[in-house]
Amino acid sequence: MKQKELYVRWHSRAGQGAVTAANFFVEALHKMGYHSLGFPDYGAEKRGAPVVVYNCISIEDKLLDDPAHLRHLDLVVLLDPTLVGAEIDYEDVLEGLKDEALLVINTSKKDSSAFNEKFKGQIYHLPATRIALDTVGRNVPNVAMVGGLTNILDLDKAKMKIILETSLSAVFNPKIVEKNMIGFEKGFNEIQLIEG
Repeated sequence: MKQKELYVRWHSRAGQGAVTAANFFVEALHKMGYHSLGFPDYGAEKRGAPVVVYNCISIEDKLLDDPAHLRHLDLVVLLDPTLVGAEIDYEDVLEGLKDEALLVINTSKKDSSAFNEKFKGQIYHLPATRIALDTVGRNVPNVAMVGGLTNILDLDKAKMKIILETSLSAVFNPKIVEKNMIGFEKGFNEIQLIEG
């Protein structure tokens, strides 16, 4: 990771694995030598309800839980774009994003969207849902998204894969782990920058 600090917000629906992905993300970066925190922000959990999760990551050993940092974000991950216009607005997704920040959207679209008109930072698209359906057969796009983030944040791919495989193996059988690792690889390779 090139940045010394990284403040991230994830937007998703309960059941899509955003909390799991965000927690894994900070755990993996901690194992790579970063100081990191992850915490969700949602009400009573109900499948399909909107979920927001935050990650705070720093190369320096310092307090990361200052709420002021979360008003100046480096990265927003929109794991479910159907939230926009239904439960949240464009402004909710873009709130607090720095001008030079990154926005990563889970979508198969390869052309620009209304986000390009409203946000001047870099926008990436990743077909994480399609990848999840093709690999594990369920709409759980979190592992593919971790693969995409590994790419655009210039993280050590080999280390991330080892950490991910170890983490998944503690919970799932080898066949499911293998499918998820394919999803990670596809996410890493298929993320693309969308020009406005």
